[in-house]
Amino acid sequence: MKKTKILTGLLTLSMISSTAMTALNAQDNRSSFNNTMHEIANYNTNAGADGDGGVAEIVKYNKYNQTMYLVSGKTQSVHIVNLNNVNSNSNTTLEATKTVTLESIGINDAGDITSVDVSPDGKEIAIAIQHKDYDKNGYIARFDANGQLINIHEAGIQPDMITYSPDGSLILTANEGEPRQGYEAGTVDPKGSITALDTNTNQSYDIDFTAFDNAESRAALVADNVIIKKDTAPSVDFEPEYITISNDSLTAYVTLQEANSIATIDLTTKQVTRVDSLGFKDYSSGDNKVDLYKKDDAINITNTDEFLGIYMPDGISSYEVDGKTYLLTANEGDSREWGDYINEVEEKYGESESKIVTLNTDDYDGFDDLSKKYLFGGRSFSIIDASTMTMVSDSNGEFEEITAKLLPEYFNCSNDDISFEDRSGKKGPEPEDIKTMIIDGKVMAFIGLERIGGVMMYDVSDPTNPTYVDYLNLRDFSDDISGSVSPEGLCTVSAKDSPTNKPMLIIANEVSGDVNVVKVAGETYQHSLTLDKTEITLKPGENQTLNVTYDGYKTLTFSSDNNNVVNINNNVITAINPGVATITVSDGQIQATCKVTVTNPDNSQTGTQTPSTPDQNVSSQEKQPANTAVKTGDESNLGLYTAVSFLAIGLIIELVRRRQKSH
Repeated sequence: MKKTKILTGLLTLSMISSTAMTALNAQDNRSSFNNTMHEIANYNTNAGADGDGGVAEIVKYNKYNQTMYLVSGKTQSVHIVNLNNVNSNSNTTLEATKTVTLESIGINDAGDITSVDVSPDGKEIAIAIQHKDYDKNGYIARFDANGQLINIHEAGIQPDMITYSPDGSLILTANEGEPRQGYEAGTVDPKGSITALDTNTNQSYDIDFTAFDNAESRAALVADNVIIKKDTAPSVDFEPEYITISNDSLTAYVTLQEANSIATIDLTTKQVTRVDSLGFKDYSSGDNKVDLYKKDDAINITNTDEFLGIYMPDGISSYEVDGKTYLLTANEGDSREWGDYINEVEEKYGESESKIVTLNTDDYDGFDDLSKKYLFGGRSFSIIDASTMTMVSDSNGEFEEITAKLLPEYFNCSNDDISFEDRSGKKGPEPEDIKTMIIDGKVMAFIGLERIGGVMMYDVSDPTNPTYVDYLNLRDFSDDISGSVSPEGLCTVSAKDSPTNKPMLIIANEVSGDVNVVKVAGETYQHSLTLDKTEITLKPGENQTLNVTYDGYKTLTFSSDNNNVVNINNNVITAINPGVATITVSDGQIQATCKVTVTNPDNSQTGTQTPSTPDQNVSSQEKQPANTAVKTGDESNLGLYTAVSFLAIGLIIELVRRRQKSH
């Protein structure tokens, strides 16, 4: 193995292990370097690894049935996998309960399944499907939670990402509209757009960027450093990549990766209200450092004044702090290569004459300083104030510094090649997706690294000062493609929603084709399960409904420890024979009980008295107030005699009065 030199710029973090051996140990026991994350289950698509990716892509979780839904582009299917048996203290091998194939959906001209999401109420899922022709509208297919088709709706061209609004009223797709046959005469550059489908009326809206096509609007975008292909309208050049929606379901934020921008959409008016550039990353000073030189045989993360970075975000997420919305972006970077067209320039730089790939600025507007070379991607994640679209923080060069410290022999390797520094002159680690989750009152962000692999974990509770927490890499570096390789889609599961009552992270790996279910350190959520009655008394044949209050999502079981005395069907108790039984309601982890006493129906005749309970409904003959004496027969009749006597006297007086009046 080639000895690796680490020259400059390494991040000083006490939380980071200092040896590659620790890295290998972390892989062996399926834990992260600081033991914050640990794999507890794994699902494999069994489609075989593929260096081109697409095997296991997007994964979403349904808390109501504790099931994950996985898109596999390679098999053109959605895998439905139940996680109910996942245990936080073991490593479970998962199996699919059902697979929804593209063929089974029945769309004759369907081309590619790209994305999936779960409705907020857990009752249905939605799948994005592209048309087989690159310039025609795709589809939104809606299914119930078990994978039964409900209906199919039309979307825009090349829907690549799908999401429900938090209130469930809308389904949105990001329709890329890529020019997949290039820009030659006779080809089509389709419009990029966002489809908004009203889930109540089934009416869909096509939200595009034609309002920015006029000369004045386009010039304003270019002045703001929005990258647009020369002599091209924004409406066809913009390629919506990923969507996040504000908690109030009123605003959507869409990454326009190739344009290095974010679009803001008013979901009430269904209009794009603004498009903002993320600007360029200045590597000339401070913590913005980068390693670009592959052939120097060294890790050299340093400043450079020759290059600027184009953030080009892929995944985007949002969260709130003190009532303010912030956006998080995974700054992957992306080039265009369609037909005979490619916008990359590869040139040799430095004493080592290492090849470095930059964007060909001759073809694009939006660049101020043409004396600089522009790198694809920011190799970082950023946090942006959504109200002003101002970047408040960025992880700078930390991803490279952390991986250099923890995995020096595989620094900047690719997802199909473990060669040292294979990606240094290209886009580095390529942050792909980003998700957040609240753990023990803190907001944690998880960022997947597509190339070297693994997931970074940061505390982003303070948007202006994100801090590194841990790094998980489940790749086996003994071979180019082994273990879990190339995270594509991430999904976070809170402790309350998790089958383990612990926070979980689900990772879909597009090259290796497997999915990691990862336990994240944090407090165990204690679910509440209570009954409205703890003791009941019934007679044979009587029924009683047992009302249950439960804040979890698991299926509850109802059981009786003596079915000769009491039966229970769901939450309805039926008394059978005299005796005592205990009803138990359980979710498999916690339980609540109710004691049921069934009395003999002829207790009053036999003289056998069953003690009553506060919930018992008894007649006056069965239960009397303690301070009330029981009257004898004579004493009981005295009141009746007195009442009749007074009535008779009253009648006599009335008759005498009327007779006197008549005379």
